[in-house]
Amino acid sequence: MSYILDIKSLVDSALAELEEAKASGKIQSNPVSEESFLCRWVAQAMKKQRFSNTVAKEMTAWVQNGRSLGKNANIKGQMLHIAKVYHTVYPEGDTHSPITRAQFDELVEKLNAEDWMIHTEYEINRKVRVISDGQHSFAVCSNALAKCFNEAGELVKPLSCMFVALSLGFWKPCWKRACCLPKSLITSRS
Repeated sequence: MSYILDIKSLVDSALAELEEAKASGKIQSNPVSEESFLCRWVAQAMKKQRFSNTVAKEMTAWVQNGRSLGKNANIKGQMLHIAKVYHTVYPEGDTHSPITRAQFDELVEKLNAEDWMIHTEYEINRKVRVISDGQHSFAVCSNALAKCFNEAGELVKPLSCMFVALSLGFWKPCWKRACCLPKSLITSRS
């Protein structure tokens, strides 16, 4: 969970310092000034090594995009999205119940009952193409699935799941609950 804490700390610090700079009049409240400030702030944070190497990839991408795209880099928008997602999904101090293997199995059963093509028994170690002839499909690497739950059945490692849904009806309830999947990553084939 180190990455989660690091990215939350990075984004929270950047956005807080941006608001302080705007409140003190150091920068104007407009997209050009805000993007420029955040690009410089991230570059300085990298130079001073304020944050862990776990978030270095994101910081490098923000600096490169900020320098090449200017106000169109949308660094602030990305940071706001990350803050919203990580504070919603991983709130600090929240004593939420862990995700369990039983919940995962319940999801698989529900998808199976809705006539989804389910793939959980194969190892996925390269790019996968699921030929489903128009049927919704769900795939998880069997090795990752075996390693991500502890003896008590609690999720202790991230688990990548591939959903291919031919209509957005499956995702609408997720969006209403502020799910962490951005709409831009979900494509619809009609």
